[in-house]
Amino acid sequence: MGKQLLVTLNRAELISKDDWSLIWTCVSPFVFKVRGKNDLMKMNVYRQLSEHQRRLFIFTIYYNHARQSVDDFIYYGKLLLENNYWRELTEAMAFFKDSKMEDLLDRIEIEMKKSTISATADLPRDKVVPDSIKDLFKSFLPISDDTLKLIGDDIRKNASEYFNLED
Repeated sequence: MGKQLLVTLNRAELISKDDWSLIWTCVSPFVFKVRGKNDLMKMNVYRQLSEHQRRLFIFTIYYNHARQSVDDFIYYGKLLLENNYWRELTEAMAFFKDSKMEDLLDRIEIEMKKSTISATADLPRDKVVPDSIKDLFKSFLPISDDTLKLIGDDIRKNASEYFNLED
């Protein structure tokens, strides 16, 4: 692993931010740093992240897109599967000790692999989204709330893995 990248945060913010705001504070600088860049640049930044940051990064990328709509849920799920990042996502949930999300991701993977829908920018209007995938999307949202709480707790307990803390 290369030099670790840390965001600077003061202790009051660490305590006062809600879970999603805290998560986004951790990863947004890296998201913006790699957005629109080539794969080599993305990997160079990714390698500089701590294990905690890498786990958080993959979850945040998926969650922030997949929660928007069932179409985004399908697109980003398929994108991670087709580019061999799904395992990293499920390992992130194991890392954060989130068995509910881990189980849900296993079910999502099975259904996505069965589906003939591919990761395209726009789902064809005539493509029918299977009820099983719609149901998984409906489950994803409330389970994600618990995931955010678990990750927020991890960030607060292991703040030095994510931040340079200031008083």
